Amino acid sequence: MEEKINYQILIMENQDIFRYKNEYPLRNWERVYEHLPNLKDKNILDLGCAVGDQAYDFEHLGAYVIGIDHNQDLISVASKQAPGSKFIRSEIEHIHPGLFGSIDAIWCSHTIGYLKDPKTLLNTWYDFLNPDGFFILIETTNLLNHDPVYSIYQEEIQNFYQKMEENEIYYFENGLHMDSILNETSFKVVKTIELDDQEFTSDGGLCDKATQAWKNRLNRAEAYQELFGPKFSSFKNDFLAMIRSSDHKSNCQVKFYLCQK
Repeated sequence: MEEKINYQILIMENQDIFRYKNEYPLRNWERVYEHLPNLKDKNILDLGCAVGDQAYDFEHLGAYVIGIDHNQDLISVASKQAPGSKFIRSEIEHIHPGLFGSIDAIWCSHTIGYLKDPKTLLNTWYDFLNPDGFFILIETTNLLNHDPVYSIYQEEIQNFYQKMEENEIYYFENGLHMDSILNETSFKVVKTIELDDQEFTSDGGLCDKATQAWKNRLNRAEAYQELFGPKFSSFKNDFLAMIRSSDHKSNCQVKFYLCQK
């Protein structure tokens, strides 16, 4: 594949955009793509498309992509990164076939945690697909469950998960219940794989990019530190020290689901 654009230069001032450049190589995309059906000449709906990394990849696999994201800055970058695709600014809960027409596949990566009622939406998306269409889902479970820090702050972390859900900000446990959620939809799960991930699932001291990604992630979480409680600063410092240590043990999982209509 040809080299991607440098969107640090494209939008220098937007750190939310630039962080995707750091995080993309931490995911095990090559293994995911090995398990996908042939995408050539397929219309793919990319839910939560962000800066268009997957749209770029799918274009080079012969697909046509319609990307959906609520953030106009991300849409602007995606349009330049994957100029052969179409991008629409919308909340994914509000999309309808009138926006994009015929769809052969739906891609949804690290997005389900933002949804209050994923089962209802998954059944709605099922109806968007052409006959024999497929749904590709990647989701994370136990995001902050890394030992030895988790054993020290378990009560605070579990309360934080609950309060984020109560305030309808993020639903950490959606990933944990993804198997049962999918079983209650019309989709047929044909393949499930646990993925290695340099940020989320690796043990021991993490690489520099993964360490920076966690630092950025916890810096963003400072906006919700009141929901975590008074120990947030000590948790953050201990967590960042832990992921540089050989004693670090991740209990996090990243799961890939391939589902058929």
